[in-house]
Amino acid sequence: MKKVLLFVTLIITVNVTGFAQKNGSEIKQCLDSIILPEVYKEIFSYNGRGDNTLLANYYWDENRWKGSFKKEFKYDIHGNKTQFAFYNWNYDNDDWIVTNQEEFGYDDKGNVISYIFCCWDNNVLIDKFKRESEYNSDGNETINIRYGWDFEENKWIKMFKGVSSYEDGKLTEYIDYELIGTQWIEYYKIEHKYENGRETLWMIYEWMGTWQFSSKGETKYDSHGNETLYIESMWNGSTWIDMFKSKTDYKYDNAGNMTELISYYWGENDWVIGYKSEYEYDDDRNVIMSASYGWDNEEKKWTGWEKYEYQYNDGNLDSMISYQWETMNWIESHKYKYEYDENKNMIVSEGYNWENDDWVESDRQEHCYDLSYSKKDLVVPPDMNMNNKKIEEKSYLWDGKDWIVNNVVKYYWSEKEINGIDDLKQTFSSVTIYPNPASSEIHILSDTKEITDYVIYNSIGQTVMYGTLQDNFTINISGLQSGIYIIRIKADHKVISKKIVIN
Repeated sequence: MKKVLLFVTLIITVNVTGFAQKNGSEIKQCLDSIILPEVYKEIFSYNGRGDNTLLANYYWDENRWKGSFKKEFKYDIHGNKTQFAFYNWNYDNDDWIVTNQEEFGYDDKGNVISYIFCCWDNNVLIDKFKRESEYNSDGNETINIRYGWDFEENKWIKMFKGVSSYEDGKLTEYIDYELIGTQWIEYYKIEHKYENGRETLWMIYEWMGTWQFSSKGETKYDSHGNETLYIESMWNGSTWIDMFKSKTDYKYDNAGNMTELISYYWGENDWVIGYKSEYEYDDDRNVIMSASYGWDNEEKKWTGWEKYEYQYNDGNLDSMISYQWETMNWIESHKYKYEYDENKNMIVSEGYNWENDDWVESDRQEHCYDLSYSKKDLVVPPDMNMNNKKIEEKSYLWDGKDWIVNNVVKYYWSEKEINGIDDLKQTFSSVTIYPNPASSEIHILSDTKEITDYVIYNSIGQTVMYGTLQDNFTINISGLQSGIYIIRIKADHKVISKKIVIN
């Protein structure tokens, strides 16, 4: 294992309710990882603003973790994403390998004025693309110029330009040009028309000395704003030929809820029924039933695809039943029941299968939260939503008599000072210590292989343990007494802080 000098400070202490403030900053709970031991794990990290900078996904194989995919993000001081990189796992080198990267540049209004895309194959750059944009005062793009990369000359080459026109903030015309020699030559135009704020016509032209028709699309809507008719046509030089036609019929209840839709497509000479969906609602406009059907054109009848029934309690989904179609009727298939805590976190979901005219337990999940931390105290990836700090998920299977634990997914958190300013020095990959609290051993998870030596200090600064981490990054702490400790880990010249309890 390669040795480098990096200090990671981990402060082992008790949990602190809420969050503290220091010089205008906030101490927040940051989600570091989600782990199902010896199955999979996800690792996250954040900058000083709380922006998500890393998401790495691993799976357990041959007694060790192997990467699945990784995403890295960078941001400017305003929180705008400036770089995104995607990685796959290279099984030959047993390490990450970049596959594509995006870079973004912004003006002072937050508009993207430059975009660069790069693509690699086996660490060999195979494609580069760049787009530069200008905007009007409403923030609509008016001009874009696209570049390709000349690998022989090692420079950007202008290739295409787009010019957009607007009325009342809506795009009405877009013209694309190709750079031939030193001149921009028209080759493509699209026009848009609107009624009541909705697009009713788009028309594409090709440049052949003059603009010539190419294709068009026409759309009609009902009074609720739903699309009732769409026709796409091609120009054959003398007339329009319909290439694709679809229509949808809708029904509504007195409250304006859609209760039925039937979709059609155009066959050789007539409309052909495609599918049907039906809906029912409660007084709060929650959907309590949804069903979809396909049309059997030979039998001239509807055949069920799927059906769901829902019940609600205090705004929460209380239960859901799914049905399958048998011959001419809906037959119960699966059922789920849900329970929630006082903050509307779902804490229990139980699944049942329909067997021998009765519901039989199938699976169960329990979700555990720390209610002392609310959403405002948490920093999580943008695609996650939590009302409170999630600790674990337990999954159970039914053995015919009782629920048996199948697996336990753990959520690991650390405290980080969030100050609204991008911590440009904080580029070290995520580090997680688990379990927390610990009694016999601790495990160190990181998205880097460069962690090597460690030193553990007690609460008054005395060295109590030191050594070199092995490949599994596990430290036996069974000889330590309960209390507060500090661990310093060397790897890559960066420093982060975490808290944990030894009991």
